[in-house]
Amino acid sequence: MPIPRFNDVSTWPEGELKSLAGQLQELDLLRHIGELELYGFTVVDASLTGAQAIAQRAFEASIDIVERRTGIRPDTEKGSTHTKSAAPVAWHFAHEDDAFPELMINPVATTLLNYLIGYRCMLSESALFMKGPGGSHDAQLSVAGDKLQLGLHSDYILRPEPFPAIPEECNLTWLLTDYTVDNGAIVFVPGSHHQRRRPTPADQAEDQIVAVEAPQGSLILINDATWHGSLPSKVPGLRVGLALRFCRPHVFRRERFDDLPHGYLDGKSERFIELMGGYEFHTQDHGPKDIEQFGRWPRPQTVYS
Repeated sequence: MPIPRFNDVSTWPEGELKSLAGQLQELDLLRHIGELELYGFTVVDASLTGAQAIAQRAFEASIDIVERRTGIRPDTEKGSTHTKSAAPVAWHFAHEDDAFPELMINPVATTLLNYLIGYRCMLSESALFMKGPGGSHDAQLSVAGDKLQLGLHSDYILRPEPFPAIPEECNLTWLLTDYTVDNGAIVFVPGSHHQRRRPTPADQAEDQIVAVEAPQGSLILINDATWHGSLPSKVPGLRVGLALRFCRPHVFRRERFDDLPHGYLDGKSERFIELMGGYEFHTQDHGPKDIEQFGRWPRPQTVYS
């Protein structure tokens, strides 16, 4: 039998890493793996995700969702309805419009998720950020600063320090509008995930931030250990982002999905069903059903499982 060649992934021994490496090469994502490791986040432009049209549909659906829930239609022209807004304005809505599942199963998104937290990862939470022009915002779980509206924080909210060496949760944010410095872009402290802890005022990390500017339909994948926040918007209009949180299957999900409409998953893609909990086994019957689910897992399991 010939020896596999490093520069030809197709010759490698069969397994999860071969499959993942092939997908990363096919989608031209290897540079983004380097960014995840070095910086703790990566930004994939809309030209590579191919998701600008879907992002626009998700933007329109987001406007409708906020109006249904609050009775006030967001002011997309001036942003007057969401001045001083930095925290999420809605949760638990991924099942309310077909655009959201389409973004969840985007091949670029799922391949990067497979790398960072494994194929068996599940949706943990859906959060909608909608920001208009405004001033400061104090958040309990963040470190305040002079430059930021949403202070620096880590998304491992309930996780004790030190954070796990292997990522267990992540934030995949779809840009439903353009992100710019002027309209309140998200900011990061590159490499902060290696600290494996939350930022403190003593870190003076606000002086180390970098801002992400990218067009509608781009995605940002964030290791939950990475310190990040956001700038205030200084221009009219809304900056809208869809934050989808994913976790490994042993982590407690922040949202439950027992209230999905009857038959909602019928006809959906297998990958979407898996992301909505298709590999979950520890909440069913602690018996035959759980054993059947567990049997679906690859053996031996790896960090990419």
